[in-house]
Amino acid sequence: MSKLHRLQYQMLPLKQLFGYAAILLVGSIIILLSLQLYLDLKPQFTGKGGVLGNRVMVASKKVSMFKTMDKSGIYFRESEIKNLKQQPFTADVAAFLPAQFEIGASTKSDSQVPGFYTDLFFEGIPEKYLDVETDKWNWKPGTDEIPIILPRSYLKLYNFGFAESQDLPVVSENTIQQFSFAIKISGQGKSKDFSGRIAGFSDQLNSILVPASFIKWANQNYGNKEQNRPTRLLMQIKNPDDPDLAGYFQKNNIEVDKNTLEQNKVWSFLRLVFVFLFVIACIIIALACIAMLLGLNLMFFKNKAVFNNLNLLGFTNKKIGGFYQVIMGGTLIFTLIIAWIICEFVHERIREALHDTFRLSLGSDLSWLTLILAVVLLLVTSLTIVRSIKKVNREA
Repeated sequence: MSKLHRLQYQMLPLKQLFGYAAILLVGSIIILLSLQLYLDLKPQFTGKGGVLGNRVMVASKKVSMFKTMDKSGIYFRESEIKNLKQQPFTADVAAFLPAQFEIGASTKSDSQVPGFYTDLFFEGIPEKYLDVETDKWNWKPGTDEIPIILPRSYLKLYNFGFAESQDLPVVSENTIQQFSFAIKISGQGKSKDFSGRIAGFSDQLNSILVPASFIKWANQNYGNKEQNRPTRLLMQIKNPDDPDLAGYFQKNNIEVDKNTLEQNKVWSFLRLVFVFLFVIACIIIALACIAMLLGLNLMFFKNKAVFNNLNLLGFTNKKIGGFYQVIMGGTLIFTLIIAWIICEFVHERIREALHDTFRLSLGSDLSWLTLILAVVLLLVTSLTIVRSIKKVNREA
C-alpha cells in the first residue's frame, strides 16, 4: 500500500462503512427475496391452469323455492349479460352453451371397461377459457369422435366413492383417456351415434365439456330450439379486490365460486405484500447509501486541508477519488454477493417446502437483478465521490 493510500485509509470512516454494508445487506436480501418469490408465485395464481386459482369464475343464478316452479328465473337475459360486461371489474364474459338434446353414454361391446350406461349433459365454452392443454379439442360436422373434458373431481368421486362401493376397479387419468365410449344423442324424433374420448381433465370448470362447434351443430339438428338462453356464464375478473364485486353479485342474485374469489383475493393481498416489501427494501438501500455518502462528504470536508495539499502536490481528483471508489465498490459488490448467496439458500428451502406442500415448481433466477443493483449503486457512489472531491478542492 502506498503512502497516499495509507493516508487515505486512516481518514476512512470504517464504522460507518461497516454499518453501510450491514444495512445494504438487509435491504438487498429483502428486495431480492421478495421479487424472487413474486416471480415464482405469479404463474401459479394467474397462469393458465395455475394450481392456486385464477381470475376466471363461473356465474349462475341463485335457485330459490319459487324458481323450482318457474325455471325462467335461472336464465341470463341479453341485457343482464351486457350489463355484466360493462362493469369495471369485468374483463370478459362468455356464456356456456348447454346441450338441448338427450345424451346417453355407454361402454362399447369390445371395450375392456366394465359395462355401464348413463345419461349425460354436455356444455360448450370458447376454447380460450380451457385450463387443459390438448391438441384434440376440435370437431366439425361429419366427425364421428367427440373430444370430452371432464372435471378432475368426477374421476376422484368415481375412484374413491362409486368404484369402492360397487367393487369396481379404479382408473387413472392416462388409462381412461385410452378408451372410447359410445355416445348417443337424440331429439326432434331422430338420433345419432358417436364415439366419445376423454381429451383431458379440468381443475377449474365443473362441467362435462365438448367443443362449442359440436353443441351448436347438435342443438340446431336435435335440440329444443325454443330454449336458447344461457344458464351459466364464464367471467374474467380484472380485480378480485374490487369493493363492488361481491355487492353486485348479491344485488343481482348471482352465485359464483367463492373459493376462486377467495383465492384471487389471496393473490391480490400477496401482491400488495410483495410491493410493500419491495418499496421498504428500496428505502432501506437508499437510506444506507445516503448515510454512507453523507459520511464520506463529512470526512472530505473535515480533512479539506489534506485533500487541498494532495491536489497541490499533483494528485488529480480522479486519483484521489479512485481509492474511495475501489473501497466503496468492493464493499458494495461483496455485500451484494453475500446477499445473493443468502437469498439462494433461503429460496431453496422455501422451494422445497412449497413443492412438498402444494407441488409448486419454483425456479426463478435473480442474478440479473443483483447485477443491475450493483451497477446502479456503483455508478451513484462513484459519481458522488468524484463530485465531492472536486467540490472540496474547488473551494480551496
